[in-house]
Amino acid sequence: MKILHIADIHIGDGEQYGEKLPGGKSARAADLEARLEDVVQIVIDNNVKYVLFAGDAFKTRQPNPTRLRTFAFWVRKLAEFSTVCLLVGNHDLAASRKASSIDVFDSVGMDNVHVFRGPGLHDFKDFQLIALPYPVDVDTEGMGDLNWALSKTLKTRLDTCLDRAHGFSPIIVMGHFSIVGADYGSERAVMLGKDVTMNESDFDHPSIDYVAMGHLHRHQVIGNKIVYPGSLLRLNFGEKNDLKGVVLVSLDNGDVKHEFIEVPDRPFVEAEMDLTSETDPTGKMMQVLKREWLVDAVFRFKIKIGREDLHRLDEAAIIEQANKMCWYFAGISKTVIGQHRTRLEKRASELSDREIVKVFFEDDEQAIEAAMEYMQ
Repeated sequence: MKILHIADIHIGDGEQYGEKLPGGKSARAADLEARLEDVVQIVIDNNVKYVLFAGDAFKTRQPNPTRLRTFAFWVRKLAEFSTVCLLVGNHDLAASRKASSIDVFDSVGMDNVHVFRGPGLHDFKDFQLIALPYPVDVDTEGMGDLNWALSKTLKTRLDTCLDRAHGFSPIIVMGHFSIVGADYGSERAVMLGKDVTMNESDFDHPSIDYVAMGHLHRHQVIGNKIVYPGSLLRLNFGEKNDLKGVVLVSLDNGDVKHEFIEVPDRPFVEAEMDLTSETDPTGKMMQVLKREWLVDAVFRFKIKIGREDLHRLDEAAIIEQANKMCWYFAGISKTVIGQHRTRLEKRASELSDREIVKVFFEDDEQAIEAAMEYMQ
């Protein structure tokens, strides 16, 4: 029996790295739709019986109708061939215990589609599934540190489900949180130190056959049965070196094997250049733009340059050429050596949240995006 494990498609995220197509859609949104079609084809080619989606369907908790439609079309296609299990991730959760962004797929009664908003044990024909979504429905009053309290709650919920499970079929755990010791990649909640974790040892129970995780964007295997497929597309330059794809699980008579299947994604390329002693920084950067592979890449410069050399840098010419040569040019991130902070052109009270964050983080795009998500 074949199971496809996927997570973190984050519809709507990373769309700034693509030009607008006719009709207003981002070119990166079109990339994602093509990769979702690839996933459907993998399901068909491998005769997949179950699809486990381990959370984070959308970038935000209130996706617009276009993004909801993209997800709905994909889920409907998958359900034509497989039983689809959808776990609620932290990006899917709504505040104040309202319905999540994927609860509607449970309400409309789609055949072969199951949505797991809360923890629990679910008995399918071929295995038992323990759902451990990102925890929010926890009364943490008097429990001290919030993250510790949530982690303890997850462990209690797992143990409770294991106590209720029978011994007649394999057990798969599907969760959306971090494992201590994992490579966190670029997941922003982790970067900001506000994440929920469990230990690898929490899953040492001999009855657990496979742990299908979501939340971390880098594919990795922890121990021999805890697996993160990673995000389906590169969402920012922090993921530029990551392979993207899904995990195909074979479950036969208690024997579990898993295989990472790479899904092609557009390269994110960052040219880091030290131009502090360069007499012709513009020419040096123009040389980089002659490379043929840029035509298919999301590309940006990350340069270091002396304050006294800024007048030699013709940014307008570089941007013009880069826009011609790259699939998408994401700009020039500059570290200016010897730079003195300039006075703000507006009062702080007149600045937007993003402008204030940008003043603090300068051109560190990943930090800016992480700070903005934390503020939201």
